[in-house]
Amino acid sequence: MQSFTRNDLRDMSQWVAFSDVEQHGAAWMTFTGGLTYYYERGAGVHGETRNDTRIYGTQGGLHLRYTSWDTPVIEYFYADPKPQKEELTVDMSQHTGDDNFALAQHFMDCLEGKAEPMMPIARAAKHMEILFKILA
Repeated sequence: MQSFTRNDLRDMSQWVAFSDVEQHGAAWMTFTGGLTYYYERGAGVHGETRNDTRIYGTQGGLHLRYTSWDTPVIEYFYADPKPQKEELTVDMSQHTGDDNFALAQHFMDCLEGKAEPMMPIARAAKHMEILFKILA
């Protein structure tokens, strides 16, 4: 795993006395078997990449942006027998708005006993472990 985070790219002093939230970060993970995962997010600061996810394996790869305000197009790369690229468009017609609201609402529903977590606790713990390794 390789990663970086920066929180000194934008002066936040006019809004808050202290800010340690990353303003730009990336993680590059290589897994046993050849899978590579690259994630970069530079929201709120200058730069070309707001959020970018790339997943590459030995047989193909994906490039996507997961927020609703970015393009709904997923690029799919594969070799058959020569390199190919397809663009798959996600149907966003049922999307209701703010990307974070649905997650916050689901969290509150779980706390109030109205819903079960969408992600099993064991998997969520693995995700947290990965995040802690990225920030280490």
